Amino acid sequence: ESIPSFLFFFLLHPPSPLYFLEKMAERKENIVIFPFMAQGHIIPFLALALQIEQRGYNITFVNTPLNIKKLQSSLPSNSSIRLLEIPFNCSDHGLPPDAENTDVLP
Repeated sequence: ESIPSFLFFFLLHPPSPLYFLEKMAERKENIVIFPFMAQGHIIPFLALALQIEQRGYNITFVNTPLNIKKLQSSLPSNSSIRLLEIPFNCSDHGLPPDAENTDVLP
């Protein structure tokens, strides 16, 4: 089999490392974070999301409505992290009302 022409070109004329850095800067990657519904998971994952955001990534943080409401006050005002609520009906899972986090379970 023959080598595809584009690959042959890159083998003869490899781009500089700066080329790849420029390409990465042009396109912001999207990362979705959906931690387990416990404060011991949510808080560290929020800290991780803030660190990743500083490196230029778009972050979507997914969780239940009550957890998202608590997170809103934890985000800095200049943060671009998107908070996304997923529907969660506690009674559908045999849980007490407002039990969207393991901290409220007996």
